[in-house]
Amino acid sequence: MRSTMSRARLMFAVTLVLLSAAAFASAQGRDRGPAQEFQRFSLSMDGGFGFAEGHHGLLDLRAEFQVGLTRRLRLGLGLGYLNDNGRRGMDGGADQRGMSSWYGFTGAGMADDGLRARIMPVSLNLYYGLPVGRKWSVFMSGGGSWYHGSFDGPAGDQRKNAWGGQAGLGVEYRVAPRLQLIAEAEYRFVEFERVITQVNTPLLAAEQLADSLLRAEANPVADFLRGVLVPLAPKPIRTSDVNLSGLSLRMGVKFGI
Repeated sequence: MRSTMSRARLMFAVTLVLLSAAAFASAQGRDRGPAQEFQRFSLSMDGGFGFAEGHHGLLDLRAEFQVGLTRRLRLGLGLGYLNDNGRRGMDGGADQRGMSSWYGFTGAGMADDGLRARIMPVSLNLYYGLPVGRKWSVFMSGGGSWYHGSFDGPAGDQRKNAWGGQAGLGVEYRVAPRLQLIAEAEYRFVEFERVITQVNTPLLAAEQLADSLLRAEANPVADFLRGVLVPLAPKPIRTSDVNLSGLSLRMGVKFGI
């Protein structure tokens, strides 16, 4: 996971350098594209579908307040919402480092209902836009985010925070002077550390035996196993790093205010 985060930091740094170079270039000359009304403040709302590590689907929503710095450069402060909608993931075998897929665990001794993730990112983005027609423009973006995550799984509701980055490309279509349609593809880099993904019960065999006995007929042995030994048994835990890096595709609207 360290190599993944190192690549993420490198790509994030490269994106910021490119954005800075583009901003510097725009400051050296005048726009060559068609003149468009300069909007100092705007509000965008978009939503769509995202992918996380391991090809898990995520609902991806975001609202963002943007401030125009120049005709081509703007800054955005956004609040988002990511939700896996209770989807089950792929089979959850652990690798040699004890890592497991981050939700949807299956198999003996593992939780049946997996992890359900609800993530709220607070993002700061820098945008560089380029007009390509009277109504069309394209833009690239990059920035950082703080993520607050809630993971509901074998260990109950866990709250975790993480820092990450994102970079994207998009297109805008001007419907009216203060109304635009937007479409964007964005890649996020974020990883939550040490999320409890598995709770093992040492007396799982006794619990299964008790279940089989209860299905056959009620008896004191089954009642004793289920009522005393199993609840009192220690339950070791296993933690994993939850990688939510992935691509999001969103569409929405932007209003000038």
